[in-house]
Amino acid sequence: MPADSWLLAGIVAFYLYDAAMWLHVDELVAWPRRGGWAATTGGDVQWRGGYLFLPSPWTPWRPLLRLSWMRAPGSAPQAAIAQMQALREALRPLQVGVVLMALLLFGALPALLFAWRHALGLLALVGAVYLLSTAMVVYLVRRRDALGLSRGALWSIAIDTLACPPFALNVVRKVALRQSLAVDGLAFALATLPDEALRRLRPHLLARLDLVRDFTPADSARLAELDACRTRILEIADAHS
Repeated sequence: MPADSWLLAGIVAFYLYDAAMWLHVDELVAWPRRGGWAATTGGDVQWRGGYLFLPSPWTPWRPLLRLSWMRAPGSAPQAAIAQMQALREALRPLQVGVVLMALLLFGALPALLFAWRHALGLLALVGAVYLLSTAMVVYLVRRRDALGLSRGALWSIAIDTLACPPFALNVVRKVALRQSLAVDGLAFALATLPDEALRRLRPHLLARLDLVRDFTPADSARLAELDACRTRILEIADAHS
């Protein structure tokens, strides 16, 4: 494979590696889409007890929300929904930056490598990539409070964004995943997901619940919590059947 092709393959690999997540058995990921929300518990690939989830590589501008669906009921989802709506407004400039970065890395770079090879053009492209990365970091710093980032989270994202341009494609996801939302994942799913999505989610939740139950001692008080969680899942499904 020519060196130029290896370069593009490396960019894609770094982007996908940085986007991939390992979800705990009691977690789901939700994201906004046109007309509502979607959610998943991840795939079937496991490693050290985690389940691989790879967000759609075609929509890096979509924020992701990581929730525990075994959280005790009582925390209403309305506050989390309002917080996510405010976050989405604050994320818009970063979403524009992510789209521009994708155009530079997956549009302009291949054109310069394979169609219009020009050293000055490549130099200008590199400058544009790092100028855009710097602009996104400046926005992160200036809007840290509105984006709900701790100082540590801010610098972690900033370093990734500046050090590796493919990692900058995931900046929106990283900001959203660091939100502190003490919300019940089941209640959030009920409040945001359409009926069909809830029906598709139910068997995955029940399968994960059975897995946790299999590893829970018979005399554990945890069993009562798991049974209550199963009842809630079934009630949600029945209400939307």
